[in-house]
Amino acid sequence: MGSLVLFLMCKKRIGWVFLVIVGIGVLYVIVPNIQYRYEDEIGFILGEKEFSSFGYGRGGLWIKLLDGFLQQDILPKLIGNYGLGNPENQFLGVLFWYGYIGLVTFMILITYLTVALLKRLRDTASDSSCDSDIQCMFACIIVASYWIAGLGNAFNLQITVQWMLWTWTGILLSDNTQKEPIAGGNISIDYI
Repeated sequence: MGSLVLFLMCKKRIGWVFLVIVGIGVLYVIVPNIQYRYEDEIGFILGEKEFSSFGYGRGGLWIKLLDGFLQQDILPKLIGNYGLGNPENQFLGVLFWYGYIGLVTFMILITYLTVALLKRLRDTASDSSCDSDIQCMFACIIVASYWIAGLGNAFNLQITVQWMLWTWTGILLSDNTQKEPIAGGNISIDYI
């Protein structure tokens, strides 16, 4: 849903953003499965439940593993330690497995890629072509994946997800407008 809202915002379709948000609210009210899926998170936000119930109990796991991480010596905190377990959260996972240095590096990487993708969106969002819409859609899915999807699992550890996200990111950020002259002539090659 985050990527859909971001896509609609980039395309300046604010009415649709409003309809999607209202639709999500209506679905939450009338569909018991959706209520069940998000009851812990909504309960925590409203102050009715403990953080440990957040994300089907992942909140309690995050607290337990974070306490274990903070009790380590300084070197494992800096460079990480694989012995703590899987927190099912990409940010905490990177912190535990690669330490503060790994988390800062990861955050710099995805922040840089997010900014680059959003700049790309700014350049293509006003174009109403199908190609522009597809680029915008993929960029929104990628940005939402970087920041939102990883909160509930460590999806970046899955090879198939890595191939898709990094490939799509590379395709979207590649500059396909450059022309390079062939040595010894005036003929140029267009990159695809």
